[in-house]
Amino acid sequence: MTCQGDWEDVSPSKGEQFFLYLLLTIFEGAKSWEHLRTWNGQVFATFKEACMARGLLEDDHEWRICLEEAIAMQPGVACHQLFVVILLTDEVAEPYLLWNQLKAGLCNDVRYKLHHMNHYQVDQEIPEDDVYDYGLWDLNRMLVGIGRSFADFPPMPLPQQQWSHRILNPLLQAEQYDIDEMTTLVEEQRAIFNPE
Repeated sequence: MTCQGDWEDVSPSKGEQFFLYLLLTIFEGAKSWEHLRTWNGQVFATFKEACMARGLLEDDHEWRICLEEAIAMQPGVACHQLFVVILLTDEVAEPYLLWNQLKAGLCNDVRYKLHHMNHYQVDQEIPEDDVYDYGLWDLNRMLVGIGRSFADFPPMPLPQQQWSHRILNPLLQAEQYDIDEMTTLVEEQRAIFNPE
């Protein structure tokens, strides 16, 4: 089995290409792609999973501890920024597991945000799914702002709702106009307009 291509710039950010490269550097005599993904009789779906099974990748214990400490001391937005920075190191083995284990802490201020943005009444209970979906949307929004997205970190879940359409512009929210008063003002001013 031969593999051609430029392997000089293969880094963890290349995803499956990197994990394939890692397996090829330690696995002699591979007969097929499936053979490369097989370990102890089990065929793994991805090269990354095969690398994990072989112990070629570190687990995310250190990242989990880092995030847990941040969650204990920082508001959610700071923790979101830290999570994004951690993802961008391209050293996280299983980002979706970090998310699943720590999403409650990472979204600890989302209920307040959603109430503050008038998505829900103050006394209305916000569904947990909405809290986590908004958290995912906010994290993905940060990644998109720097040219990445959760699509670069499969199988990270993707937000299901279009939160960008639901978020009100804070500048427009701050403007409070009396519509009747504005209508009267427009009618008065219209009378003094010139023909042009």
